[in-house]
Order: sequence, then C-alpha cells, then structure tokens
Amino acid sequence: MPNIPSDLQPIIDRLQSGQPTSQDIALLRRALAEGRLVIATGERAAAAGGSADGAVIVTGDNNIIVRLDARRRAHLERLLAAPTHNVPPLPDHYIPRQAFLSPLREALLGDGAPALGIVGVQGMGGIGKSVLAAALAHDLTVQAAFPDSVIWLSLGREPELTARQEDLYLLLTGERETFKDPAQGRLFLAPALQNKACLVILDDVWELAHAEAFPLWNAGARARFLLTTRNAEVLQVLQAQTFPLDVLTPDQALQLLADWSGQTVSVLPPTAHQVAEECGYLPLALAMVGAFVRQNPESWERALHRLQKANLDKLRRLFPGYEHPTLLAALEVSVAALPE
Repeated sequence: MPNIPSDLQPIIDRLQSGQPTSQDIALLRRALAEGRLVIATGERAAAAGGSADGAVIVTGDNNIIVRLDARRRAHLERLLAAPTHNVPPLPDHYIPRQAFLSPLREALLGDGAPALGIVGVQGMGGIGKSVLAAALAHDLTVQAAFPDSVIWLSLGREPELTARQEDLYLLLTGERETFKDPAQGRLFLAPALQNKACLVILDDVWELAHAEAFPLWNAGARARFLLTTRNAEVLQVLQAQTFPLDVLTPDQALQLLADWSGQTVSVLPPTAHQVAEECGYLPLALAMVGAFVRQNPESWERALHRLQKANLDKLRRLFPGYEHPTLLAALEVSVAALPE
C-alpha cells in the first residue's frame, strides 16, 4: 500500500468500512480528476509541512498538496471501486449526458435529500436508457456508495424470471438455489438483500409483473433498485422516482455522427445536420447511420436520401408495435448497405 498522509487516513478508513461520507467521495473524486489532493491549508499546512514526504509539496500560500502518482491513483481507484457483476461496458463513441446522469446519481445517493429505494429511467427504444444505466454503474461515486456490489440483470420482453432471481441470490449470498416460481424467489431475495449496500439494475423491464418478481420495497435500507423501461406505467405503479430520457441535443447528435463516421464535427457537411434531424437525434439511429457512412465514404447524400425515402409502412409491418419510425428508417439504411 502506498504511503497515505495522516490527514487522508480517516477518509480511507471510512471508505474501507463501507461508510464514506458524500464529502469523502467528492474529495477523492476530485483528487483522481486533478491528480492531486489538498489536505491542509494556511497555518495548519505550515505546521504540518515538516512531515511531508517526496510526494507532498507545500505551495507559496502554505497549502499542502499530495501529488497522486500512479501508485496512489491506482490505490484510490481500487478503494472507490465496488465489485460489479454483469455490467456492460460503455459503448464505442460514448457521449456523456450529464444533464440526466447527475440528477439520477443524486436520487440514488440521496445527496441533500433521502435516497430513494426505486429509481427508474423511462424512454423509447434506442434512446440510450441502458447506456445511461451503465454509465451510472461505472461511476466511482456510485460504486463507493454501494461497496457490497453493483449488479446488472437484463430482463427483456420475455425474461426467465426465476433464472434471474437465482443469479441475484448467488451473487448476494454465494449460495446457489433453485426457485420453483418467482414468488418463492422473491421470498428468498428479501432477507438476502438485508444489510447489503448494493445497487441492483433491472434493465429493459417490459411489464409490472417482471419488476415485482424482485423485493423492491423490502430490500433493506442500504439497497437500491434502478430500472430501465419503455413503459411509464410500470414506474408509476411502483411509485418510483422517474427520469424520462429525451433524445440527444443537436450538438451531441452531431458529435455521435462524427465519431461513428470517423470524422470530426468541424468537417461534417451540411447534409450531416439534416441526417441527424432525420434520425430524430436518437443515439441508436445516429450510430447506425454513422457506421454506414464510415463504410461508404462520401455517402452523406446517399444516407439522407435513404432516410427520407425509407419504406416506413413495410418496416412497421416487419416490426409491429415499434413506436419510432426514424429508428426503423436508420435500420433500413444500415441493412441496405450489407452485401448480398
């Protein structure tokens, strides 16, 4: 373990015991971001300066600053990171969406208000709900708040509920159980979650019964559930704090198009702006069209033409019930680019 200044040790101790304060987490996150950590200021710093080691400097205004070398940085990152299970990586060309990420984090962690047991992200397919949930799962502040684990369970339209319950029980207890039905699984999971500081992410929830297979209301004071769903009614019935997810901003959409097409925003042609608009600023649609352009250089006009002329009636027949035609149009553009 690298040498830790005495001023920092109480923070480390609280972190290792799973009881860090929000100020602790903010301080350590800032340290990782800036590569240094101010541990004392003014006269107090001058008095403490004699104990500084080679990784500590005293500035002209008597601030003591700990330099985070590679070993110290790695140590803090390990301390801040909770064990994660099944959490997907962030996608290529990930576009951070802080306007949504920050309030979601606050709801889960209770910054300035009581933390909420059930939090939901709601929005149409392809809008980025799962990516936003994955970004939260990878967030060091979130991981530090749930030191027991961050667990990801993918459900979908027709989930194998008892299998997902068994997965969760195994991760929580280290014991394998076989449940005869979801009701039995929920009974086993409730005590397993007691006294666990963990975040369980239920991704792609389609129906209320799927969510209710998990002990959302009696999981213990330190456990939290985060749901992603297209179905706003599910979250209303669960009385979850709901965060509707909107499409990308025009600037974010252009950045995503540029990333996927292998270009920079500054060299995108005017047609690319029209393409982004035709895609409805949906992340998945933009990614598909951007990938098409990457494989077909100088094809922005071609992509725009196909988006505008897409046979939406045919696509709706192929995908009955799908609610967003621009994503279907982008899918047709991508499929049309495939070789015979």
